[in-house]
Amino acid sequence: MSQTSPPKPLHDYCNLHEDDFIPHPVTGLPSYGLIPGYSSRNLTLPAGEIYLRVGKHVGVNKGFGVNHIWQGHGHELPKWGCKSIHDVAMYVATICSPGAQILCEFHLTADGYRLTLLKSAKGCVILSPQLDTEGNNFYSVVTAYKLHRSPHATKVGTLKAKKEL
Repeated sequence: MSQTSPPKPLHDYCNLHEDDFIPHPVTGLPSYGLIPGYSSRNLTLPAGEIYLRVGKHVGVNKGFGVNHIWQGHGHELPKWGCKSIHDVAMYVATICSPGAQILCEFHLTADGYRLTLLKSAKGCVILSPQLDTEGNNFYSVVTAYKLHRSPHATKVGTLKAKKEL
């Protein structure tokens, strides 16, 4: 019987910069979806692509990206199918899929309002608005986890497939 070695991880997160994008595990594209622009009398949210970055974990509720998700929720992620840090991108992708509710909890940061993507049985992804070097809006994945309570938020949209936009 021949032995096979485990598949080689796609990324060595220790050797990547915290701002490097992790491609979508299914499409191979850098974007995990597109947040459509939203405007109401009291709230304006810019449109922007969703990106997952390598990130960093500074502490509880401090950090962003794959490293923050794994280090902050690694104790519970295996129950959701994430057996290693290399499964985090797929977990995020299952939440950032068409039909996910886009919620605003009105948590204002220096960059704008944070958004929550909610895919009920799968969990939620917290997004932070950012500007790239050319001044274009995008949303960076801060963290992802299973919800243990209903979010106190306002629905501002539904994530659609890119071809629907």
